[in-house]
Amino acid sequence: MGYPVNINTERNALWSIIDNLAQQFLSLLVFLILARLISPRDFGVIAVLHVLVTFFRQSVLDAIVLPISRTNEATDELYSWGLGICMLAATLMAAIMIGVTPWASDWFDISELRDILPWMALVVLAYGASAAFEARLIRKLAFRSLAIRSVIAVTTGGIVGIAYALEVGGVMSLVAQQVASSCVALILLIAQSHWTPNLLKGKKNWRRFSPDIYRVSATGFMGFLSSQGDTVLVSVLLGAQATGFYSFAKRLTSSVYLAFGAAVLRLSISAFATAHTDAEALKKAYLRILGTSFFLMLPMLLGLSVLIEPTIHVLFGDAWLPAASIVVLLSALYLLLVVNQVNDYLLYAINVRSAPLKRSLSQILLSIIFGWAGSQFGLAWMAAGFALATFSVWPWNQRTCNTYLSLRLSELVYCMLAPLIGAFCMVALLWLFLPSIQIHVADPGTSQIAKLGAWITFGAAIYVALHRVVIKLLPGVHDAFREVRGRE
Repeated sequence: MGYPVNINTERNALWSIIDNLAQQFLSLLVFLILARLISPRDFGVIAVLHVLVTFFRQSVLDAIVLPISRTNEATDELYSWGLGICMLAATLMAAIMIGVTPWASDWFDISELRDILPWMALVVLAYGASAAFEARLIRKLAFRSLAIRSVIAVTTGGIVGIAYALEVGGVMSLVAQQVASSCVALILLIAQSHWTPNLLKGKKNWRRFSPDIYRVSATGFMGFLSSQGDTVLVSVLLGAQATGFYSFAKRLTSSVYLAFGAAVLRLSISAFATAHTDAEALKKAYLRILGTSFFLMLPMLLGLSVLIEPTIHVLFGDAWLPAASIVVLLSALYLLLVVNQVNDYLLYAINVRSAPLKRSLSQILLSIIFGWAGSQFGLAWMAAGFALATFSVWPWNQRTCNTYLSLRLSELVYCMLAPLIGAFCMVALLWLFLPSIQIHVADPGTSQIAKLGAWITFGAAIYVALHRVVIKLLPGVHDAFREVRGRE
């Protein structure tokens, strides 16, 4: 018998959002502390390995457990079979990682890999064992349990990593963080599931699920290239030090995207699915989703770009200042990425499924070409190449959506005027006062943080005030602030 569905949708969605926000906040807090204790090169080394683990999770583990979760007969017997396959795949992957350690150390010119890869193989095994337990809880909509798991695991991993960094230092501090976090997460998942797998059952399911597994694996691989391909390219072409700076900038900007943009994108799935048969309702839903995305992300990414140097100086240390220009470029990339993804979700809702795939493939190809060309001149140019690739696919992507919605580009821009005008005026004022924002090394730490916080508050107040002014003066402009406050 399959699992009954919990119909308390709003509560489950709330716990899902809490899980996402808690992970981003705690991870960023731990990173803020470790950034002052660990060198950029060490972060670059672990970023390369994190990409490898992410590839395994998206292309292999998810491909095994997602087809099971999608069936109406998602029984414990099927999850036991999935767990056995995941463990087999994880064991094979861990053995490969250990086996290629000497070669990988020489090829990447990273001597630390000889000590790191065996420990990261343990992380892979923990993820392999966790996949079926996590998928089973997601199918049961046990998002509260998953949120608790995330908070405890991330916090424990952070404490272990920080303690190791204070005592010993070096890249092994980050490895200790990864090992502790993944193992604690596995223990909690097992405890929360109240389930004892029977790995001897379900041996004949491969033929049934293999077509879906291959399809999900291909989709996961495409998703991996879209989200992590840039980091892979930086590590191969520019090395560990550049990867450290790039990963730092990506972590800051992607935190805004994951905390707010990804949450809005989740809402778009149900909004477009509900309205897809009514052209006018679909158009309104599209403008609401895009308007809310702009309202939340535009001021944060633009404000971060303007204040990035004092932010790095105060919170992370001057060793990370070379990443400042990368943050500016990736801020533009993530804003464009949200627009492209909202458009993709809309096209999926109206059964235009080839366009998002073509957009994704085109962006990946252009990222490789522009990224490689930019790498000849340094990391900043390489990041600019990635941003240019994301922008290059937007006009065609946007024109396709506008055609189906009977939406003129001028109409779209007019609806977005409140966040656009508010954010750009905020940036202009912050830029005007930028010389006053410079924070001196001699200032005490609390004074530096207070000064930075005051400027952030000033920018936020300017943005909100101008947003309200535009809403009052221009009829028909989308008011995302009203929706965020829960008013229709």
